[in-house]
Amino acid sequence: QSTGSSGINAEYGADEIKQKIAENGRLEQDNRHLNESLESLQLKYDDVKARVGRLENALLAQEKALEAYKNSEASAKDELGKLEKELEVTHQAARRRDEEVRKLKKEVEKAKKGSSMYNLCNVLKPGETLELVSVDLPAITQQLPRGIYLQAGQHGVYVESVDSNGSAGRTNRLRTGDRVVEINLSDVSNGSFDAVSREIDSPRALQL
Repeated sequence: QSTGSSGINAEYGADEIKQKIAENGRLEQDNRHLNESLESLQLKYDDVKARVGRLENALLAQEKALEAYKNSEASAKDELGKLEKELEVTHQAARRRDEEVRKLKKEVEKAKKGSSMYNLCNVLKPGETLELVSVDLPAITQQLPRGIYLQAGQHGVYVESVDSNGSAGRTNRLRTGDRVVEINLSDVSNGSFDAVSREIDSPRALQL
């Protein structure tokens, strides 16, 4: 009986060992599966982490670009403000220049209207030409009178006649009908007959 009991216990011990070995094999297999799952999860985690890193870098780059754009926009606004101020200054200078030009034109026009040349040109008839003659006359003496006789006309004072024995006649440059426009560089184109006559009759040397 004793021997039989030992045989049964031995059989039970062998079955238990086999069971333990089988369980150990299953545990090792489960452990391998778990390790494989962990490795797979680690790979997925690393991939996701890399993608998140790339997204963060892209977001950071976009934030920097946005900041740069804002700075550029602010700088552009400042530059635009400066340009607008410079443009306004330029417009003001142009308006002042135009005003000065208008004033100068008025002064020139006024000066032209007061000049003997302008007045002479305005009274020319169609087909007439203008010829200016300069005559130097010496001072009047008893031996050499001036010999110019004047008459009033529509547009000023004219030479009526020239005495050939006077200083004016000896120049051979004055003719009947010539208009007296300047005496000693003074404009007398609008002068009265009496005023021009007084100048002509003056004993001093004259330049007509």
